[in-house]
Amino acid sequence: AFRNLTRDRLDLQDQIRRQRQRIAQFLNGTRHRYAHNPWTAKYLAWLLDLSFEQLADQLSLHGKLELLNHLKGRMSELTQDIEREMQT
Repeated sequence: AFRNLTRDRLDLQDQIRRQRQRIAQFLNGTRHRYAHNPWTAKYLAWLLDLSFEQLADQLSLHGKLELLNHLKGRMSELTQDIEREMQT
């Protein structure tokens, strides 16, 4: 069971990395550039404040960020599950 949890966690790390890449690629196709380190709290706040001429772009970014947040939440849950499993 522990091995499966750790494999799931590794898979989730890869999914988070790929989702971040999708967001970065999406932004490369727009005029929006962030001049500082990405994936900090300030960067995420900047992403949430972005506005686009096309509503479809706004909705696309919003969906990508929602998925990233879901994956990160699942990562936290999985990490807690692994820690509990280690204690038993």
